[in-house]
Amino acid sequence: EPNLPNLRMALGRAYRVNGRFDEALDQFFSVETLFPSNALIPYEIGRTYETYIGNPTAAVDSYERAVELDKDFAAPWVRLGILYYDQGNYPQSALAYEQILALGTESADIYLQLGLAYANVGECAKASQPLQTARTMQPDDERITDLVNSALELCSQPTPTPGPVASP
Repeated sequence: EPNLPNLRMALGRAYRVNGRFDEALDQFFSVETLFPSNALIPYEIGRTYETYIGNPTAAVDSYERAVELDKDFAAPWVRLGILYYDQGNYPQSALAYEQILALGTESADIYLQLGLAYANVGECAKASQPLQTARTMQPDDERITDLVNSALELCSQPTPTPGPVASP
Protein backbone atom coordinates (compact mmCIF):
# COMPACT_ATOMS: atom_id res chain seq x y z
CA GLU A 1 0.00 0.00 0.00
CA PRO A 2 2.06 2.98 -1.22
CA ASN A 3 -0.17 5.65 0.31
CA LEU A 4 0.04 4.73 3.99
CA PRO A 5 1.20 7.96 5.63
CA ASN A 6 2.96 6.36 8.59
CA LEU A 7 5.11 4.20 6.33
CA ARG A 8 6.02 7.09 4.05
CA MET A 9 6.87 9.25 7.08
CA ALA A 10 9.03 6.47 8.51
CA LEU A 11 10.74 6.02 5.15
CA GLY A 12 11.37 9.78 4.95
CA ARG A 13 12.91 9.75 8.42
CA ALA A 14 15.06 6.75 7.49
CA TYR A 15 16.29 8.51 4.34
CA ARG A 16 17.02 11.61 6.41
CA VAL A 17 19.07 9.69 9.00
CA ASN A 18 21.05 8.10 6.17
CA GLY A 19 21.87 11.46 4.59
CA ARG A 20 19.51 11.05 1.64
CA PHE A 21 17.80 14.38 2.20
CA ASP A 22 16.24 14.84 -1.23
CA GLU A 23 14.64 11.42 -1.02
CA ALA A 24 13.44 12.19 2.51
CA LEU A 25 11.82 15.41 1.31
CA ASP A 26 10.26 13.55 -1.64
CA GLN A 27 8.58 11.17 0.81
CA PHE A 28 7.38 13.99 3.07
CA PHE A 29 6.06 16.03 0.14
CA SER A 30 4.21 13.02 -1.26
CA VAL A 31 2.53 12.44 2.12
CA GLU A 32 1.71 16.15 2.35
CA THR A 33 -0.05 15.93 -1.01
CA LEU A 34 -2.18 13.05 0.28
CA PHE A 35 -2.83 14.58 3.72
CA PRO A 36 -2.49 18.37 3.42
CA SER A 37 -4.11 19.09 6.80
CA ASN A 38 -1.65 17.06 8.90
CA ALA A 39 0.64 19.50 10.76
CA LEU A 40 3.26 16.84 11.50
CA ILE A 41 4.24 16.67 7.83
CA PRO A 42 5.37 20.30 7.38
CA TYR A 43 7.03 20.01 10.79
CA GLU A 44 9.13 17.07 9.55
CA ILE A 45 9.89 18.98 6.36
CA GLY A 46 11.03 21.92 8.48
CA ARG A 47 13.25 19.68 10.61
CA THR A 48 14.84 18.31 7.48
CA TYR A 49 15.58 21.78 6.14
CA GLU A 50 16.75 23.14 9.47
CA THR A 51 18.71 20.32 11.05
CA TYR A 52 19.96 18.30 8.11
CA ILE A 53 20.17 20.66 5.12
CA GLY A 54 20.88 23.94 6.94
CA ASN A 55 18.25 26.06 5.24
CA PRO A 56 16.58 28.08 8.02
CA THR A 57 14.41 30.09 5.62
CA ALA A 58 12.76 26.98 4.17
CA ALA A 59 12.48 25.59 7.70
CA VAL A 60 10.64 28.69 8.92
CA ASP A 61 8.22 28.44 5.98
CA SER A 62 7.49 24.80 6.83
CA TYR A 63 7.10 25.42 10.56
CA GLU A 64 4.76 28.34 9.85
CA ARG A 65 2.61 26.01 7.69
CA ALA A 66 2.57 23.52 10.57
CA VAL A 67 1.28 26.07 13.09
CA GLU A 68 -1.27 27.36 10.60
CA LEU A 69 -2.65 23.82 10.46
CA ASP A 70 -2.50 23.26 14.22
CA LYS A 71 -1.90 26.24 16.52
CA ASP A 72 -1.75 23.84 19.50
CA PHE A 73 1.23 21.88 18.15
CA ALA A 74 4.06 23.14 20.39
CA ALA A 75 7.07 21.61 18.60
CA PRO A 76 7.03 23.93 15.55
CA TRP A 77 6.47 26.94 17.84
CA VAL A 78 9.68 26.02 19.69
CA ARG A 79 11.62 25.77 16.44
CA LEU A 80 10.12 29.06 15.20
CA GLY A 81 11.08 30.82 18.43
CA ILE A 82 14.67 29.68 18.04
CA LEU A 83 14.94 30.47 14.33
CA TYR A 84 13.27 33.87 14.62
CA TYR A 85 15.66 34.73 17.47
CA ASP A 86 18.69 33.54 15.49
CA GLN A 87 17.56 35.69 12.55
CA GLY A 88 17.26 38.75 14.82
CA ASN A 89 13.47 38.80 14.53
CA TYR A 90 13.01 39.28 18.27
CA PRO A 91 9.34 40.39 18.21
CA GLN A 92 8.30 37.23 16.32
CA SER A 93 10.49 35.14 18.58
CA ALA A 94 8.76 36.57 21.65
CA LEU A 95 5.34 35.82 20.15
CA ALA A 96 6.37 32.22 19.45
CA TYR A 97 7.63 31.75 23.01
CA GLU A 98 4.47 33.31 24.42
CA GLN A 99 2.47 30.79 22.39
CA ILE A 100 4.58 27.91 23.71
CA LEU A 101 3.90 29.01 27.28
CA ALA A 102 0.19 29.43 26.52
CA LEU A 103 0.16 25.80 25.37
CA GLY A 104 1.47 24.76 28.78
CA THR A 105 5.02 23.90 27.73
CA GLU A 106 7.41 25.35 30.28
CA SER A 107 11.15 25.14 30.76
CA ALA A 108 13.90 27.43 31.95
CA ASP A 109 15.15 27.75 28.36
CA ILE A 110 11.75 28.88 27.08
CA TYR A 111 11.49 31.55 29.78
CA LEU A 112 15.10 32.55 29.15
CA GLN A 113 14.62 32.93 25.40
CA LEU A 114 11.40 34.88 25.91
CA GLY A 115 13.17 37.26 28.28
CA LEU A 116 16.12 37.63 25.91
CA ALA A 117 13.81 38.39 22.98
CA TYR A 118 12.05 41.11 24.96
CA ALA A 119 15.35 42.54 26.23
CA ASN A 120 16.70 42.73 22.69
CA VAL A 121 13.82 44.94 21.59
CA GLY A 122 14.03 47.10 24.70
CA GLU A 123 10.84 45.80 26.33
CA CYS A 124 12.56 45.40 29.67
CA ALA A 125 9.39 45.41 31.76
CA LYS A 126 8.24 42.35 29.83
CA ALA A 127 11.72 40.77 29.95
CA SER A 128 12.17 40.83 33.71
CA GLN A 129 9.58 38.24 34.79
CA PRO A 130 10.56 35.46 32.34
CA LEU A 131 14.26 36.06 33.04
CA GLN A 132 13.72 35.77 36.78
CA THR A 133 11.58 32.65 36.25
CA ALA A 134 14.37 31.05 34.21
CA ARG A 135 16.89 31.83 36.96
CA THR A 136 14.52 30.46 39.64
CA MET A 137 13.89 27.25 37.69
CA GLN A 138 17.62 26.56 37.19
CA PRO A 139 19.47 28.44 39.96
CA ASP A 140 22.68 26.41 39.57
CA ASP A 141 22.93 26.68 35.78
CA GLU A 142 25.78 29.10 35.08
CA ARG A 143 24.80 29.50 31.41
CA ILE A 144 21.31 30.66 32.36
CA THR A 145 22.64 32.92 35.13
CA ASP A 146 25.14 34.54 32.75
CA LEU A 147 22.53 35.11 30.04
CA VAL A 148 19.99 36.49 32.52
CA ASN A 149 22.62 38.86 33.91
CA SER A 150 23.58 39.98 30.38
CA ALA A 151 19.94 40.64 29.49
CA LEU A 152 19.32 42.56 32.71
CA GLU A 153 22.48 44.57 32.07
CA LEU A 154 21.26 45.33 28.57
CA CYS A 155 17.99 46.54 30.07
CA SER A 156 19.81 48.76 32.57
CA GLN A 157 21.59 50.68 29.82
CA PRO A 158 20.04 53.98 28.74
CA THR A 159 18.48 53.94 25.32
CA PRO A 160 20.64 56.09 23.06
CA THR A 161 19.01 59.07 21.41
CA PRO A 162 19.60 58.98 17.68
CA GLY A 163 21.56 61.94 16.47
CA PRO A 164 22.68 63.16 13.11
CA VAL A 165 24.91 60.82 11.17
CA ALA A 166 28.39 62.28 10.91
CA SER A 167 29.91 62.63 7.47
CA PRO A 168 33.19 60.88 6.86
